[in-house]
Amino acid sequence: MTVPVENVFAAFPTPHSVGGVELGPMTVGQAIMLGAFDVPLAKDMPIPADKLMVAALLLSKEWRAADRLPGEKDFKRFAKRLKADCRELKEAVEAVRGFAFSTYVKPPPPPKGARVRTGPHGCGWPLEVAEFLCGEYGWSWRDALATPVVTAFALVAASRQRHGDEPGGFDYVERIKEREVHKRKRRAAAGNRSQPTLTDPKRP
Repeated sequence: MTVPVENVFAAFPTPHSVGGVELGPMTVGQAIMLGAFDVPLAKDMPIPADKLMVAALLLSKEWRAADRLPGEKDFKRFAKRLKADCRELKEAVEAVRGFAFSTYVKPPPPPKGARVRTGPHGCGWPLEVAEFLCGEYGWSWRDALATPVVTAFALVAASRQRHGDEPGGFDYVERIKEREVHKRKRRAAAGNRSQPTLTDPKRP
């Protein structure tokens, strides 16, 4: 049986190196810090150029288990160490952010007839994920904040499955099956294109 790649991501989250510094994997606490500095967390939202340095510092290994927000002196020291241009920094920061969400599985859809909210609501996903880890596994708040987001999302998905909740989107094995279906369709399409047609001058 194929082991979903999400298992590897969750068990062995890897950092990303750029300009002589190590970024990621993004922890739950770092996600909260990014939000505090108004850095977009949604992976489909580009990080503004003026937020790249801030995001890089917050995602650096020195701040994985931080117990405070960085100040001006921290940013100045980090800027002196970092040796990367804007393009490299943007690619690295967005790669770290994207990797963090790679194990996310949508929660179950709301019950039929339930009120569907279209605007922001709840406590914010980093806080809710940290609370889940504390409540589900008895972890300390500090341990929950230091957990890589990619691991935390996988644990949430596995716990939902254990409790019998149907996911709101594809689970990890279903993603494998979906990719296989697309591969077969591409192979079939490529095979059809290679077949001679009545108007094909190469047809004997």
